[in-house]
Amino acid sequence: MNVTANKALRRTNAACRAVPSLWRQQLNAGTLHPGASGSAFGGIVLLRTRFGLVKRMSNTKLGPVEEFRATVLEAYRHLLEHEGFSELPAPPGPSTNPFTTRIGNSTTVIEVEGIHYGTSAWTKIFRANCSDSDQYGLPIRALLATRAPRPAKVRRPDGQRAQILQDAADIIEYAKDVLSGDFIALDGIANQQRRLEQERIANAPSPRQRAANAACSEAGHAFNRGDYETVVDLLQPHLELLSPPQRKRYEIALKRRDA
Repeated sequence: MNVTANKALRRTNAACRAVPSLWRQQLNAGTLHPGASGSAFGGIVLLRTRFGLVKRMSNTKLGPVEEFRATVLEAYRHLLEHEGFSELPAPPGPSTNPFTTRIGNSTTVIEVEGIHYGTSAWTKIFRANCSDSDQYGLPIRALLATRAPRPAKVRRPDGQRAQILQDAADIIEYAKDVLSGDFIALDGIANQQRRLEQERIANAPSPRQRAANAACSEAGHAFNRGDYETVVDLLQPHLELLSPPQRKRYEIALKRRDA
């Protein structure tokens, strides 16, 4: 075995040890094909023999979904081996993205979804004992931004695999409270985000004001062109909403149109 294959085997050995017991039961019962189970671990298949489950190298090429799942399991190997996490079924429903892998323990669920046609990854955190308010989960990225010692201007790495690995490393290192079921910090950020959104909605211009703003913008271009009749036609329906400079522009355009 060459060096590269040997390293790949060592990486996947631990992942195989993390296969949930349900899979092993299905494999023993003959309800799960060994190749299907093993393909998620980088070319390792589990074979049932009279000596028990053994690992063998497979010459079956991984499909993109299996590669994605293997990357996620590799990234969170520490949690699977040492923190009581195991792989969970994907969310039910016809709209579920097939590039979705979930792991969790009794308190916390981590969901990783492939997005942007395989160029990016979206990592989400959910409570294990209830469904959070929406599909976006709790604001783990916002929490990590306050804890991970990374310059604010540093971009996320390019590539889906690199993003999965970085998010996993940050969560394992800087979100230990979340992994153990303490959601106080995440709830605080979520509440703050909701308040800011409510303020944004409350301060947003009304539909009439938005229409007046659009008319003023278009009237400014017409005024610069010397098209004063268009300026008057645009601004006249919104006179009560115009600012003093905008009202002055209307009056000038009116005079020049009638001159």
